[in-house]
Amino acid sequence: MPQLNLQKAMEDKMRSLLKLIFIAFNLLMAFWFISTWFKASADFHLLSHAEQTGTVLGLLTADFLIAFFWATGDVILGLPLLLMRRDKT
Repeated sequence: MPQLNLQKAMEDKMRSLLKLIFIAFNLLMAFWFISTWFKASADFHLLSHAEQTGTVLGLLTADFLIAFFWATGDVILGLPLLLMRRDKT
């Protein structure tokens, strides 16, 4: 019986650690996503039309890559969280 309690405690700690990593990853990705917009729009009004077009295209490319990394990381970190769910019984 004590072995079962120890195993359950270890699973709870692992689940909590994974959940913390998952939340931290999402916060980091949200910060990265938002900071690219602020960095790109800092002196946007001072740029010529061609520079503004290049900035927008670069920003869209960067946003796509960030969204891809974000989704990939969420799948990689989220699957173990779903598989380690506690039973209702």
